[in-house]
Amino acid sequence: MYYYQHLLCTMMKDFARFERTKSVVEISHLRKSYDISDQRTEQQHQDSNTQNHGQLRNMNQPKHLQQNEINRILNDPPRKQHIKQTSTTLNSLGLASDGLKPTTTLRYSTTISQTTKSLEQSEQKITFKSSQKETQRLSTTKKTSGPPDMTTLRKEQKATNHQQQQPENKALPSCQRKESILKDGRIAINRTVPSSYQQIYENLSSDLKQNLQRGGSYKPSTCKPNCTTAIIIPYKARENQLKIFLRHMHPILHRSQIGYRIFVIEQNDTHPFNRAKLFNVGFHEAITRFSRNQFSCFVFHDVDLLLENELNNYCCKDSPRYMCPAIDVWGYRSFSPYSFGGVVGLTEADFKKVNGYSNKYWGWGSEDDDLHWRLRHSGVKINRPPMTEGRYSMLTHKKQARNGKAILMLKKTEKGFLDSHENGLTTLKYEVKNVEEKTLFTHIFVNLQMTVAERNLTDVGPT
Repeated sequence: MYYYQHLLCTMMKDFARFERTKSVVEISHLRKSYDISDQRTEQQHQDSNTQNHGQLRNMNQPKHLQQNEINRILNDPPRKQHIKQTSTTLNSLGLASDGLKPTTTLRYSTTISQTTKSLEQSEQKITFKSSQKETQRLSTTKKTSGPPDMTTLRKEQKATNHQQQQPENKALPSCQRKESILKDGRIAINRTVPSSYQQIYENLSSDLKQNLQRGGSYKPSTCKPNCTTAIIIPYKARENQLKIFLRHMHPILHRSQIGYRIFVIEQNDTHPFNRAKLFNVGFHEAITRFSRNQFSCFVFHDVDLLLENELNNYCCKDSPRYMCPAIDVWGYRSFSPYSFGGVVGLTEADFKKVNGYSNKYWGWGSEDDDLHWRLRHSGVKINRPPMTEGRYSMLTHKKQARNGKAILMLKKTEKGFLDSHENGLTTLKYEVKNVEEKTLFTHIFVNLQMTVAERNLTDVGPT
């Protein structure tokens, strides 16, 4: 401890001497030839100039800042006055012509630089309460004695850029749906199958293509979206329907002025199709692998349902939302008061509150009703859009095998025998085979793990 105190005091004295001779050092740096002897020959002048430039490179000052430092000293009025006064004093003492040697000046500058480095290292290790004022004075001296290092310059530039960007972000208004574009909300349904994903992309509007990023991720550039939605689609061997869905939904979501990303979760094994488990996988991947998107809403969407009225907003409300109460194949009437399938929207908090979907429903049917009862028994209210807004068209497809044992599991959930604490997101097991961020969507291939107990809960065979 006493050794470091002694070292610091010695360094303080060096800095005091440096303060008194600072002008001398500056004058010597400003002499072009570093030759202050009138008796040197021209050849000696050139040799000395080359030698001194080599010595300058060994100083602590960065190379590209040496000329900037000279210009700064020359253009600084107080320093010019200080140099003038010092030159007058040196002339009166007879030192201006041959009393100073460049090598001496450079050697002293190098010593000062080494002393500065040592002091900075010591200040990081030791704090002396008794010398706070002196340390503050030395810190001020260091800041004014030369240009900042590159680390300081980078920090200052980064802070300046951040300050310049802040007003631009704050200036962006909140996005508003343009009713002039939406009209009455009715949308024509095109059921023809696009030839390729590239054709779908080429037919998008220029504004949408400009802001559409890899993975089917979109964010408005002229306003702040009111929500950022993850649209999660369970998928297995439905490519034609997927092409129709992407062509139909991208323009609608773009006109609604929300941020969104479309996830296609494909089951890549031979087990029976498990729609609910794929929804859980999509949710988990969205909040972990793609957490940078900061999703405020999660829409669990069947690939065969096409929105007919774009007034049906894809943002989550204060409670879970059953978004498709009116589907054409059912005459646009509510299928059941307990329905909660097809297209539903939930916040992250609500979905985690009920531990997501049940993982036990292999094969078609009952998993969406199970989620309805989980929410209802948890005291969560479900809301619906008006029947005129919640209209969807269903694409025709081959019906899948229904799990005959699913209805028995649903009856238990309906009566309040919940297993949500031990069956859902917290017990989810799967293997990601591949992740492809394509132009129009994020494609995630997974293998679902089926336990022996789950195998006994289904009568549907492998696919």
